[in-house]
Amino acid sequence: MTGRAAPFLALAVALGPSSAGAQPIGAGELGLGLMAYATDPVFVGLGPTGVIRVAQEVGVVANLAIGERGDDRAARGEIGLRLDLARRASRTRWYLVGGVAGEWVGPASNGYLLLYGGVERGRRGRWWVEAGLGGGSRVAAGRRWPL
Repeated sequence: MTGRAAPFLALAVALGPSSAGAQPIGAGELGLGLMAYATDPVFVGLGPTGVIRVAQEVGVVANLAIGERGDDRAARGEIGLRLDLARRASRTRWYLVGGVAGEWVGPASNGYLLLYGGVERGRRGRWWVEAGLGGGSRVAAGRRWPL
């Protein structure tokens, strides 16, 4: 192993998943979310949201919101990598997400980087609330159920 790879391996081991109460890899959740972005003008939308587990404490999150921005109809899609900060068996889970978003307003489209944190609570179905940045300040809330 080269000297440059050692710090990355140490970080992967330190942040690596635990097996306590973990969902199986490939397990997922699907739900509905309400999203708002403090842009000029403000975007508010409703749509499907989902998470697919790719490792025990890492998942891929996808959101789609259809709504309005000012007087125009708009759509926003997001995809990101989620890192759970609490163990999977925990009733309340905190997480961080980093990713990208695309927004379509009429014929125009824009792309953004995303960074947000969230908390979810529940066992069979989970209520969640998120806040962060991605083309303006971002807040979202909703509910997801296991697949």
